Amino acid sequence: MKKTIALALATTLLSLTSVVAQQEGDKTQTKEPAWIDMANCEICQNFKFMEDQMMNIKWETYIIETGLMSISVVPEELVEKMAEAKKGMEKTIARMETGEKVTGCPFCQSMGSMIGNGAKMQEISTIAGEVQLITSDDPEVVKQIHAHAKKTIKYHKEMMGELHEHSGHDKDGKDHHDGDGHAHDKDGVQGDSKAKKDG
Repeated sequence: MKKTIALALATTLLSLTSVVAQQEGDKTQTKEPAWIDMANCEICQNFKFMEDQMMNIKWETYIIETGLMSISVVPEELVEKMAEAKKGMEKTIARMETGEKVTGCPFCQSMGSMIGNGAKMQEISTIAGEVQLITSDDPEVVKQIHAHAKKTIKYHKEMMGELHEHSGHDKDGKDHHDGDGHAHDKDGVQGDSKAKKDG
C-alpha cells in the first residue's frame, strides 16, 4: 500500500513542490493552510533536495468522467532523483503505518483520504515520464477526486501566475493547464463531453 501511495503522490508533487519552493516566504499570512506545503509537510519534504531542478518537469492534470488523470514528463537526468524521492516517501508512509504521527499538507491528506475511501490508482510508465489515473466507481468518491483535482489545478495556476509575474514571462510562453481542468483537443474543443462539471 505504501508504494502505491508514494507513486501516486510523487507524480503530482514533482511539479507542484517546485512552485511552492520558489514561493516560500512570499506569503507570511494566509487565511487557510497552503494546499501544498513543502516547508512543513513531512511527505513533500522528500523532494527538498531536488527543488532547484523541478521546474524542468512538465506536469498536467485533467478531470475525467470517473476521476482524474495526471501526466508528467521527467527529463532523463532527473529520473534517478525521482526514484530517490519516491523511496523517501515510502519510508515516511511506512512510519505512518506504524502509528507514528506525520505532518501532512492538505494535498497529501486529501490523497490519503481518497485512497482510504477506495479510489483506484494506476500508474503507466511512458518513454518521457508517467501517466497516473485516480478513479472510482462510487459517485461520492468521484466527487472527492474531482474536488482534489480542481484544487490542485487552481493552486498550480495561482503559483505559476505569481512566478510569471515576478519573471515577466513563462519559460515556454504557455500555460500547461486549460481553463476548466478538462482535456481539450488541438482546436480547443473539450475532448470528454461527459467529464463532470461541478459548480
